[in-house]
This record gives sequence, structure tokens and C-alpha cells, in this order.
Amino acid sequence: MASSPRGAALDEYDDVDDFAEFTNEDFASLDAQLLLPSTSGAPRVQIELEKKSPDSASNGCNGSHNAKGEVPAQPTVTDKRSPFQRFRKRSHFSVSDLVAPTWCEYQFDYGLRQKRHQKLETRPDTFVTQKGKELVVDKAVAIKREAALDKGKTIHKKLEQEIRAETIFVDAATKEERWALRILDITACFDDLVRLGCAVSVIICVIVSMLSCTREA
Repeated sequence: MASSPRGAALDEYDDVDDFAEFTNEDFASLDAQLLLPSTSGAPRVQIELEKKSPDSASNGCNGSHNAKGEVPAQPTVTDKRSPFQRFRKRSHFSVSDLVAPTWCEYQFDYGLRQKRHQKLETRPDTFVTQKGKELVVDKAVAIKREAALDKGKTIHKKLEQEIRAETIFVDAATKEERWALRILDITACFDDLVRLGCAVSVIICVIVSMLSCTREA
């Protein structure tokens, strides 16, 4: 085998001929292929695009379309940091960060014991906590909170009337009838989503350990 262009000494690979299995006809055929002009400017190597899997196709379509009927592109999440790393520059928790989840539990518990589902004038002035401590309700705070809730209900009702102008009241006497009304309401919300692209007060039903939970979203 000839020496390298640099005139370096032969090494252990100089006795290996990588093209020994090719004939003169093979080399001539390769040269002819390389000399062929490309009319389209595309590469001569055949390229096959990878098809999307059913899972990726379903993930890319969430049922929402724009005015042209096209599925909008999903945003790409580039920041993999946790919310703590993104929004807590000082790298430590505040007091609110630590007590907020616990306060939500207490707020729910206090709301049940204070009977917030009743009207303001019929609620008790005091209630007893789980540990036996009696708490006095601040009427001024309760009135302010109730006013904010009433304002939110009014706005919610106006938005609902934009979709459903007529309200139909149905008396449900049994548990089965109440569940039937929930299912009927869910079906009506699905119909609103198909026709209008939006819905109000979609009921979400969840059954956990045979305990049913319902919530409007």
C-alpha cells in the first residue's frame, strides 16, 4: 500500500485495504452516480419522514381549533425548573408559603362548622373547633366576604345567561333523580361545547372509595 501523502511511516493499518472487495466495475458505477446532475437540488439519499405515533397525534390535538379549523400548535415548555426555583429568587420559603396549604384546610373546616352554606343572618355567632376551642365570628369580615361572593354570583349568572337564556327548574325528590339531573346537565354542557365552543358550570363528578364528589368548573 502506498505511503500517506505526508510521507509518514507505515502504521499497523497500512496493510488493510478497505476497498479490496470492490471491483473496477463497482468503482465505475459509483463514479457515474456521483457525476449525475441534481435537478431538484435535493439530496440523493432517500429520506423518509418518521410518522407520528397515535399517542403523539392524540396529545397534539386537544379538541380546540382556530377559525380556519386548524389545530393550534402546542406551547413548548422549555423551563424545567420547579415553581419554587422560578419564583423564589432568595431560595427560601416565606411564612405564607408554609402556612397557606394548612390554612386552606382550616378554612374549609371552619366554613363547615360555621355553616357558611346558610344565609348570613342564620349562621351562629360562634363555633367550636375540632380541638374544642370556641371561636367568635367577625361579622364585619363575614359581611365583606358575603358581598364579594354575591358579586361573583351575579357575574357568573350573566355569563350563564349568554349561553342559556332560559332557566328550567326541576324538583328532584330522590337521590337517583338528582344524579339523573347531573348527567343531563353534563350532556347539555357537552352540546354547548360542540355548538358554541364554550360552556358554563360544567359539573365534574368523581367517585373515590364509593364517596361521590361533585363540583362545577
